[in-house]
Formats: sequence, structure tokens, C-alpha cells
Amino acid sequence: MRRSFFPQTLFALVLVFSTVAACSPDTSEKKNEAKEPVTASLVVHRGTVVAMDYDIALSEEELKETLPEGTHVWAGEDSLVEIAWSDGSVTRLDSNSSFKIGADKDRGQLTDGRSWHRVSEQGSDNFDLTLSDGTDIATSGTGFMAECDAKSNDCSVFLLEGGLTVGDTTLDPLTWTTVTDGMVGEAQPLTWTAAPASDFAKENSKLDGSKGTSLEDLYKNVDPSLASPKGLYVGKHTFTAVDCQKGDCVANKVPKKGEVGDRTYEFAIECGKRLPCQGQINTSWIDTKAGTKKSLVPLTFDGKVYSWNLKNTHPACVWSAEFTEGTITSTLAWTAKPTKAEFLNDDFVATEIEGTTHSKNTTTKAVDSPACKKFEFTAVTDGKFTAELGE
Repeated sequence: MRRSFFPQTLFALVLVFSTVAACSPDTSEKKNEAKEPVTASLVVHRGTVVAMDYDIALSEEELKETLPEGTHVWAGEDSLVEIAWSDGSVTRLDSNSSFKIGADKDRGQLTDGRSWHRVSEQGSDNFDLTLSDGTDIATSGTGFMAECDAKSNDCSVFLLEGGLTVGDTTLDPLTWTTVTDGMVGEAQPLTWTAAPASDFAKENSKLDGSKGTSLEDLYKNVDPSLASPKGLYVGKHTFTAVDCQKGDCVANKVPKKGEVGDRTYEFAIECGKRLPCQGQINTSWIDTKAGTKKSLVPLTFDGKVYSWNLKNTHPACVWSAEFTEGTITSTLAWTAKPTKAEFLNDDFVATEIEGTTHSKNTTTKAVDSPACKKFEFTAVTDGKFTAELGE
């Protein structure tokens, strides 16, 4: 038998005699019963789990019982493990994540990986958590996610609903923050791409069912800038400023201010556990020599803005397959934000995006022949675009 870590409650009956007892009010009904201590047990939704009571592994039978304080729980590869609290609250661990069980209000510590938490009404104001670096989280009627990288001592906390304080920083619903070496960052809007888009979040939201608020309901009426761009977007680009700084920009086919052209942008990005995150975008752009082109380039999302860049070089003059002259270098940069959104196939998807562009085209290797001199130039442009989700 493993000894329970909860001490047995002792009750004492004290009889008090007084000559004025008959005149004293009866306060027996006003006595508050002591709350039962919160306990934890395991539910394995899929995969494997290992639990250690300090340095002793719990047996299969012991895994079915109440977990002692100090038990360290590890979710295995491709696993989803639930820590079910006796007050109806829930903590679920993602694959390769670990959690150390605490006592009563102090539910424990996320030591590594990712966790989902749904705090019950009964558990409201009675559910505190510690991150891997020792930073405290206090909650009130809350649904939230947390993730920690034990190696870098770096954590993030994502508040879905309710109230939550990380260290001395209070988060509003649908905001998140970082914690690095105990330093809590500023609260940021919780975009769909940042965390809710993950399979882990979607699976947990469905497991909560009617006991929690679904992700779709949470994001139903929010600003569309929180949505995630996904797939192909088709639209128009307008040059808002053109600065011909050197040479003959007409001969080099530099676009004019106000010129409008067709553009496409195809997004592919999944953020997983960390921000900023990387993806890819197949973006169209204007080459002053070849016209409209498409390039597959890296895409970055920092939690607020999607951005991507492109650098291209080509000869200023091509006289033959063997002989070229000069070099033109083009650098282009884009930023984009969703402006309209709706739920499509369990994802909060941007149905329209708007963004800006900036480019510089310049001769980076001079030409020699007089006939090629007119192709030496420098031009800087700015633009804006709007694109809608394609079929």
C-alpha cells in the first residue's frame, strides 16, 4: 500500500458549560464545513503515460488511483494525457510534455511541453499553476493554454477566456504573453495562427464539449485581424509612390504611380508552439525585365503581421547566351493582415487580406558599353494590395 500524502483529518468536540448558555445565540448552523482538498487522477485519451512518485514509477494499478503530491507525469510520443481534478477542472498534456502534481490550490508545475487547462466553476479562484521557470499563474474561471521549453527556460501563456495573471501581468481574454527567465512580456492579441489553430487546441476544445466554450464561439465576433490566412488569395495591387532616383525609368519599365495590376498570394503556415513562426508563400511580383513572376519565399508571422521578402538579380543587358553586361538587383518586401474572416472547416480563416509593398530596383554592377548605359537606373516604389480567398 502506498501511503497517501494527505494527512487524516482530526475532529474534536469541545463542550463548554456556562451559566448564561440559555441566553447565548445558537451559532452551530453558522459553522462552515471545511472544503475537501482537491485531488488529481489520470485519464489517457491516447498514447502512453509515465508517472513517478519522486524516484518510484507508479504501477498500472496506482495510475488508476489518486496521484500523490509531487508525482511527475510524462505524456509519451503522440499522446494526450488528462489530469482530472476532483473539482471538475481539467489539465491535459500534449505529446512529450510533463507536469508535476502540486497540492490543493497549487495544482502543480508545467515542467516542459504544452498543456490545456479548463478551470471549473467550483475551481474558480482556486487554481494556481507554476511554469517551468518558477513563474506563477493565478486564474479565475478560466480556459487557457501554456507551453514551456525547459532547455531555454522560455514559456508562453495563451488566455482563451476568464481571468488570468502571469507574475504581475494580467491578461484579458484572447491575449497571450511570453515568459523568459522569469520576465513576463507585454500582452498581445491571440491570433488564430498563434495557438488555437493547432490540432492540440482543436482536439481539447472538442473534448471539453459543453463544459467549455468552443473555439468557434470564442472567435465568432472578434476582429478579423485575428484570423489565419490559408490557401490562395487573388486580388489587385496599386503603386502608391514611385521615386525614380537615377537613370531612365521609362526605358527600364518602372511602373507608374497609380498603376494597377493583378496579384496572387498563396499562404502555407502552421505556427506550432513558438512565435515568431515560419511558413511559405507563393507570391507574385513585377520584374522590370520579365514582367509578372511568381516566387516561393519564406513567410514569417510575429503574432501581429505576416511578412515576406524577396531578392532577385538579373543582367542589365543580355547580348547572347555567353555574354551579358551589368547587374540589376531588386529587393522587395511585403506585409499583410486579414481584414475579413469566417470559420471554414474548423479554422478561423481570413477571407480577405490587405497589405503593403516596398521595392528597390538598382544597378549593382555597372555596364561598359554605351548601348547598355540606359539600363543603369535606381527606382524605389511603394504600394498596397487587397486580395480575396480564392475558390
